[in-house]
Amino acid sequence: MKTNKPKIAIFGAGIAGLSCAYFLKNDGYDVTVYEKRPGVGGRFATFETEGVYINKGALMYAPRLNPHFASLINELGIESEQLTLSRFALIIGNKITALNNFAMFKSGLFSLFDYLKWLKLKRFIRRLDFRLDSYDVRLEELHQYSLQEFCEKKMGFNKKLIDYIVQPFSSFGYIDPPYIAADHGLFLFAYGDTELRVPIKGMSAVTDELYNRLKGSVKLNTVVKEVEKNKKGFAVVLEEKKKSTPVKKNFDYCIFAT
Repeated sequence: MKTNKPKIAIFGAGIAGLSCAYFLKNDGYDVTVYEKRPGVGGRFATFETEGVYINKGALMYAPRLNPHFASLINELGIESEQLTLSRFALIIGNKITALNNFAMFKSGLFSLFDYLKWLKLKRFIRRLDFRLDSYDVRLEELHQYSLQEFCEKKMGFNKKLIDYIVQPFSSFGYIDPPYIAADHGLFLFAYGDTELRVPIKGMSAVTDELYNRLKGSVKLNTVVKEVEKNKKGFAVVLEEKKKSTPVKKNFDYCIFAT
């Protein structure tokens, strides 16, 4: 389809790059996605074993916390199912404890005082607004703390609560409590107190469907060697697998989604 709209190169065929390309192409833009790997997905990669789909990166989504992503899944017609935290558990020694209020209270791992601190944190999180299309000034203040600092200084968490409560939730973001900002960390905590869903065929069902809808606009096995700004836009040097000579292509804009 010929268009007078700008030509755009997107680097990276994960969820960010593919969803960006999908919406831009639907609006009539000339978009090409370049991915160095032989397949799409990135952190949304999934593999199947004996009929079970196992997500390598992103595990789930929360419609209340991720309304735009939930809208995209509905638009793509991807089937999903609800998850409950009874499926998530801590293994401490030889004991398994589900990550829900009742199981944690019965576990004997925490004192009543510890449990009340946990409930206090959950009440605080429920009052926060994490939606991207709104602005909660409290999140800006929280960003000044690490998740561990906030839980220790503002909520009075001890080491046991940090190790057995804070650490598991921060692991959803693949980062330890001292190294994640409190606003981001509490966003991960919020997943424990809202509806959770997962595509039936794994998170890669989303990126696979986006790839199918983008048709020939995604170039796999292509390494971006150089991006140079010029008067007309950007010159991009690309190295395609099985081709000995790099090629140079011109674009009006480039989007890095790696």
